[in-house]
Amino acid sequence: GNFKLKMELRSFNTRQSVLQRADGSCHLRQGNTEVLVGVYGPKQVPPRREKVGRADLQVEIKPSDEFPDLHWCKLQMEVEQCFQDFVLLLLHPGTQIKVVLQVVQDDGSLLSACVNATMLALIDAGIPMKNMVTSVTIAQNGDGELALDPNKQIEDASSAIFIFNVSKGEITSEKSAVQTSDINYSINEESYWKARSLSRSAAMKVYGIISLTTTSKCLYEGDGSAYE
Repeated sequence: GNFKLKMELRSFNTRQSVLQRADGSCHLRQGNTEVLVGVYGPKQVPPRREKVGRADLQVEIKPSDEFPDLHWCKLQMEVEQCFQDFVLLLLHPGTQIKVVLQVVQDDGSLLSACVNATMLALIDAGIPMKNMVTSVTIAQNGDGELALDPNKQIEDASSAIFIFNVSKGEITSEKSAVQTSDINYSINEESYWKARSLSRSAAMKVYGIISLTTTSKCLYEGDGSAYE
């Protein structure tokens, strides 16, 4: 894929309240990456997972079987860690909020798609949150060129991948992970700050998409370009 030309989000297709038995749910397609999320609770917590004075937040990922278990464990942990910071767990002590994520198809930027879909499902379930969070993935190639919301092909050709979880226009947590298939490629500082700035403007568009989906309670399709 051409890095220089990939500065736009792929098209989004989002819908809430798609699972009848869940307290909240969301179907999200970001390009060809597709996830389905159900939120269950607050409900009774299994004794072994009970936390003192706060709710237990559990994320379970049902994989699309393309990767070994370790890949899915890592993804599950990253989604769970992200929302531990944003869900008001102290309001529901002695309960559990369970998030079940079905990965239908992974065509790149999967963690970001999972975070964005989980955010929509938690809103749909009426779970109280400190803040809204959106996630943006940016890939970098060996020449320091950046690609926003990369698909699998671009991710596989990249030397570094940045995932930014952005809350209210501010980056609250950032991580850069050099893919294991690459030789130690040091992340260029200039590219990092460019990626960080690009993630802010992209996050604004994702916020717009989330807001429109939640206010209209219907299918949203588009790339967020109305929110530039």
